[in-house]
Amino acid sequence: MDNSPFFLVGAERSGTTMLRLMLTHHPKIFFHHEFVYSVEKISPSGSFPKKEDYIAYLESDRIFKNENLKIIDSESYVEIVGNFLSQLKKNNNKPVIGATVHRNFQFLPKIWPNSKYIHMVRDPRDVAFSYVNKGWAGHVWTASDVWLKTEKAWQVFQRTIKPQNYCTVHYENLVRYPVRELQKICKFMGVDYSEGMLLYDKNSTFSTPDLALIGQWKKKDSNDVRLIESKLKEQMRISGYTVSNDELEVSCSHDYYLRVVSRIRKQTFSIRRFGVCLQLFDILSRRVFPLPFFRKVVKLKIDEINLKYIK
Repeated sequence: MDNSPFFLVGAERSGTTMLRLMLTHHPKIFFHHEFVYSVEKISPSGSFPKKEDYIAYLESDRIFKNENLKIIDSESYVEIVGNFLSQLKKNNNKPVIGATVHRNFQFLPKIWPNSKYIHMVRDPRDVAFSYVNKGWAGHVWTASDVWLKTEKAWQVFQRTIKPQNYCTVHYENLVRYPVRELQKICKFMGVDYSEGMLLYDKNSTFSTPDLALIGQWKKKDSNDVRLIESKLKEQMRISGYTVSNDELEVSCSHDYYLRVVSRIRKQTFSIRRFGVCLQLFDILSRRVFPLPFFRKVVKLKIDEINLKYIK
């Protein structure tokens, strides 16, 4: 067993939480739930943020604050972030360490050159509808962008990784054949399979794999399904999913209309959840008056409300 960290990557709502719970219930594995703060502030070109800017960002990041991690005295971004994973490993006293990263995962090798990856992928039709249900998008047309962006990023990133350093897990297979899939993952991670991995429902709010969660899109509006497929059909085939409907062409004007509808619905959802004032302050702190203190106060208040809806 080597000391290389493992990263669980994939689009949000793809089943990464379920797999992460399974993994962290292994006696030798600890898996951190959300580690995107390790790469979130890296620029698109791959440049690390300034130390003071990064620390300011961490001060308002809910997940980082909840972990009670220490920021070591170093000017090296790699040393600071790398030490977070070291602290998590030490605090949980397990030999194998991992973390979930939904975006910017292509920058992880800049910090952990020997890292290994578990790529989680789920039917994008189910992902898009789930994304809308969470209020993260107002329409499946825009929600499907998230899956597409993530899978395209993985497709590019995958070419830079040695085949022995990554494996892909389909959500549907994990739900149908959890023991078989977990055995495959454990072999990849260099540990023996443990039956305890399927007992995560005993001390979490998540239930065991449910076959009813596969193919929920089949019960949804067929026009919405066709819209998703029209945008994702090429990537769906690459990812192993079959397109169910005839081709549907979406014009530029229709695309614009759907994006406006999505924006309105998302704003309406946010107003219902956070109230008019907090929603207005959120917009002002991000777009009009991006003062660090103002933004921090608003973000902390939003996080406080969101905590009530986390399963």
